[in-house]
Amino acid sequence: MEKITSLCKRRGFVFQSSEIYGGLGSCWDYGPLGIELKRNITEAWWRDMITSREDMVGLDSAILMHPRVWEASGHLAGFTDPLVDCKVCKHRFRADQLATQRCPDCGGELTESRNFNLMFKTFMGPVEDTASVVYMRPETAQGIFVNFQNVLNASRQKIPFGIGQIGKSFRNEITPGNFLFRTREFEQMEIEFFVKPGEDETWHQYWKETRFAWYQKYGIDPKRLRLREHGKDELAHYAKGCADVEYEFPFGWSELEGIANRGDFDLKQHAEFSGKDLSFFNEETRERFVPYVIEPSAGVGRPLLAFLVDAYDEDTAEGEERVVLRIDPRLAPVKAAVFPLLRKAGHPEKALAIRDVLKRHFAVTYDQAGSIGRRYRRQDEIGTPFGITVDHDTLKDDTVTVRERDSMQQVRMPVDRLVDELRARLTVGRAGRRSPERSERATNARATASQPGRASIWIGVDSMAKSSRGKSKTKRPKRPAQAVKAKRAGKPVAKPVAKPVAAKAKRAVKYVYSFGGGRADGKAEMKNLLGGKGANLAEMAGLGLPVPPGFTITTDVCTYYYDNRRTYPPVLKQQVAEHLARVESIVGRKFGDATKPLLVSVRSGARASMPGMMDTVLNLGLNDETIQGLIADSKNERFAWDSYRRFVQMYGDVVLGMKPEDKLQADPFEEILEKKKHARGAKLDTDLSANDLRELVGEFKALIKQRLGVDFPTDPHEQLWGAIGAVFGSWQNARAITYRKLYAIPDAWGTAVNVQAMVFGNLGDDCATGVGFTRDPATGEHAFYGDFLVNAQGEDVVAGIRTPPAAQQEGRDRGRAPAGHPESERLPSLEEVMPSLYKQLTQIAARLEKHYKDMQDIEFTIERGKLYMLQTRNGKRTAPAAIKIAVDMVKEKLIGRDTALQRVDAGSIDQLLHPGLDPKAEKKLIAKGVPASPGAVSGQVVFSADDAAAEAQAGKKVILVRVETSPEDIHGMTVAEGILTARGGKASHAAVVARGMGKTCVAGCSASRSTTARKCSALGMSASFAATGSRSTAPAARCSWARCRRWKPAARAATSRPSWVGQTRPAPSRSAPTPTRRRTRRSRASSAPRASAFVAPSTCSSRPTASTRVREMILATDLAGREKALAKLLPIQRGDFVGIFREMHGLPVTIRLLDPPLHEFLPQTDADTNELAAKLGIDAGKCGRAARSCTRSTPCSACAGAGSASSIPRSI
Repeated sequence: MEKITSLCKRRGFVFQSSEIYGGLGSCWDYGPLGIELKRNITEAWWRDMITSREDMVGLDSAILMHPRVWEASGHLAGFTDPLVDCKVCKHRFRADQLATQRCPDCGGELTESRNFNLMFKTFMGPVEDTASVVYMRPETAQGIFVNFQNVLNASRQKIPFGIGQIGKSFRNEITPGNFLFRTREFEQMEIEFFVKPGEDETWHQYWKETRFAWYQKYGIDPKRLRLREHGKDELAHYAKGCADVEYEFPFGWSELEGIANRGDFDLKQHAEFSGKDLSFFNEETRERFVPYVIEPSAGVGRPLLAFLVDAYDEDTAEGEERVVLRIDPRLAPVKAAVFPLLRKAGHPEKALAIRDVLKRHFAVTYDQAGSIGRRYRRQDEIGTPFGITVDHDTLKDDTVTVRERDSMQQVRMPVDRLVDELRARLTVGRAGRRSPERSERATNARATASQPGRASIWIGVDSMAKSSRGKSKTKRPKRPAQAVKAKRAGKPVAKPVAKPVAAKAKRAVKYVYSFGGGRADGKAEMKNLLGGKGANLAEMAGLGLPVPPGFTITTDVCTYYYDNRRTYPPVLKQQVAEHLARVESIVGRKFGDATKPLLVSVRSGARASMPGMMDTVLNLGLNDETIQGLIADSKNERFAWDSYRRFVQMYGDVVLGMKPEDKLQADPFEEILEKKKHARGAKLDTDLSANDLRELVGEFKALIKQRLGVDFPTDPHEQLWGAIGAVFGSWQNARAITYRKLYAIPDAWGTAVNVQAMVFGNLGDDCATGVGFTRDPATGEHAFYGDFLVNAQGEDVVAGIRTPPAAQQEGRDRGRAPAGHPESERLPSLEEVMPSLYKQLTQIAARLEKHYKDMQDIEFTIERGKLYMLQTRNGKRTAPAAIKIAVDMVKEKLIGRDTALQRVDAGSIDQLLHPGLDPKAEKKLIAKGVPASPGAVSGQVVFSADDAAAEAQAGKKVILVRVETSPEDIHGMTVAEGILTARGGKASHAAVVARGMGKTCVAGCSASRSTTARKCSALGMSASFAATGSRSTAPAARCSWARCRRWKPAARAATSRPSWVGQTRPAPSRSAPTPTRRRTRRSRASSAPRASAFVAPSTCSSRPTASTRVREMILATDLAGREKALAKLLPIQRGDFVGIFREMHGLPVTIRLLDPPLHEFLPQTDADTNELAAKLGIDAGKCGRAARSCTRSTPCSACAGAGSASSIPRSI
């Protein structure tokens, strides 16, 4: 404790009250850091216990209350402690805390015990007499009780519900001490939860579990927490039961919080003393009762002290001893500290600017005194999670070093990403996300409509039931038949006896859902709980499709994982083991068995599609023993060792973190693989022998041991949990965060984990793997489109490791170039290789599209002549394809017209205007590829995502060229104008992500690997390419050439809307809408097609007359000339506004005023300038100079006064 108290005083957490006068016993002042920590704790409690729940409301009652309150509560008569004094040393003690009858300090004789009242007494008003006596409240609870009826009437709550309050209390303790633990002035966080008599024991148990879990959620070590039930001799006279959450402080186990069942004592007492009715009348059951009260009551000082004690640590960093406060980042008083590396060279100025930006979002400090290491230590000591250092490189590339407190790992991060990155790391597990402990009281499925903490409790039976398809639904229990008959006969009905839940076996929260083997626990509607992949696997299994069996770990576990320091619910391991055993029974193999081993894949699955953004591990379950069983079972030694090699490589990367240290370093596993291929003279991985692959496994393991200092795990169950943790951990990796920000996916959604039995597409020539689309995602053509590879695993297709041929026979003519692809040109289609399986695949694809009523993106594997479906999801598509698919599905009567309109969002409309290369521009064709995503781009070639981001930040347009892209390239793909890959097809990672972003992409362009292209990039050369029609071209420019011009067609066939689009508009009402009707129309979904179908008849700048008037206004040299031009423009503009408002008829309209500079309205060529000058009757030279001045930093007179345009709408 001495170290804690010293730290608190020295660093400004807690000061002695009135210290300059010698202090006041057991009273404390919270310093700058202490008040922040205290606020964070109370705000976390309020957020979790009050605002995130629908059955809780807040209150702030007065400290001074009517004296009769304390008479009714019993405090005046009975709120006492037994006091004894030592006759020798005069020290005072509580008699009930002494083990002997002698003084514990000096051994002297003690006085007789006498009761000591703990109430602070004062006077209200100018006269100090008995009539003016008031008391400082010793607890906040009585303020809640006396306001019970007020809150009930004002909030319209129904039993069960609770009232929470945070406020000061005062107790004249006999023996305060242990720093903040026992003080005379303290703050309480207290809840009074009102329940129906008979249900009190159930709710008491619920609140004990909920409050116990809260401390663990914010980082308290579970080993130092316990829940202690009070013995009968400890209970207060009014209490039916009580339990304490206790923490192991340095001075021993002591109470953090009490959770009491107070019965109906308090409300009855106040009703008796006040003469007011404090009962509750249930309108539904027509019964009146006085509620029982469950009271979770905690101080603030004790949890604060426990968080400090639990977080305090001492270790060695860089050869120096350091004190580190490993407190949960959500509670840390300071979230980040900004340091300049030097106190000169512009570092402090930049650091202060960053500090000022961050300070608007977080509690941030600035420190420039001492060495950088000492500054880190100072922040570690107060628990600051992140240190941000500004150095020389910051001034060059606007990146900073971010250091994490606990691991001391440092990463470079762009300054403009700091706020989002810190927020993502500091708000993991914030309140509002339902904790598993609370879920246990309500339901196992998110799809239900039950409210948090408001589960119906009928004679102690959980009211949530499950159907055979896994859908959760709320059922009210039926009344016994005898009761129904008695009521009909007019006889009195006996009320059922309440039975506590504790009398029944408690059902664990369901965290794992199975699929396969002809049944599934889940279905497609449960994607919020199971993720998109898990829900669709369950749906396919429920449809009877051939799906390898497996199970899904829900997104609730992801929530728990981040809320509880990356740990799992206690019941999860047992549930995973049970569902794994079910998979074993279906496939006839056993996980970890040396003779017939079961291998599984572990994949992510968020509710929104995030292709490649999170991690996957395949072939899990292999070790030096199970590999022999796989060899014997498959009768293919090379396949077995190739699977083992892939597993070690993937597990080492994803789970163990064996990655390149920087962008210039190659993947360490790939380096070894390439060396092996070079030594054997092999061109492809498939050219390596079984012995070569066996050697690679050994070399991979040796590399892991050398680099990481750990042995590769051989226990399959250890491998499984390592992979599950890696997938949950990947939800917060940099690429996933970037993707979520790009597509507005909330961090709180989390991801599910899917564990599925492996099926292999690389056992031989009767095996294959592939991906497909039920329609062409680039054009929308109604024909199956896909890529596949014979004798390959899934990542070979998706990652673009090999360029795959088309699944369908006509695919090469429809989507592939006839030359330039010797690899794919030699390989036949799936339709030719396996015609019966191709037919089965297309039938399943058509069935899935009809079932989901949307284009599907599917993954499949063929193992020894049997087809398995691995995934289906709504496929990403280009904007032209989206329109064609929507229109075609209306014609096919799959969807209605309104649904079709909603399938094409605003972003897709924007993509319709993708440019192409000017047909007249000079080009030199150097390569052809797969048109993965349409459009045309021009820019400087770069060969890494980091370079793309850096060049784009400098204002350059870049083309990202890669052999194949990976999820780590997401930040470069985001800023690039277009993407060019040497490998892959329309289903590769580059293609899928580019289509989703609306970026141009050419895949499988093998000539882009040439050394000439790399030299051009080094010299800053530019390139242009397009992806349109049935083939793609990639012309590149030499140093002296200009970039190819881009060309936007005036219209495209795909953009022509069908005739029925306008018919979906609601008929306009001729009556003037009331304000209420206007609001209704704005909120209706039917307003969208009405707005989208509207085209304004004209705009001021698009008609010849209006355009001339606008230009006249811009070119005016003085105010009088500008007002003259505006007067001519006003009637035209008025007419436009009248037309707009008439057509929109009550719908909202956005009017954008002109912003300077106004050069876009002026002619850009000499011929146009001369023509305008003639129309306006001004000098052509003067007109040209004015036009040019609009583009400079000093605007022309019209630009400088453009704000006057805002007066135009006001004159309408």
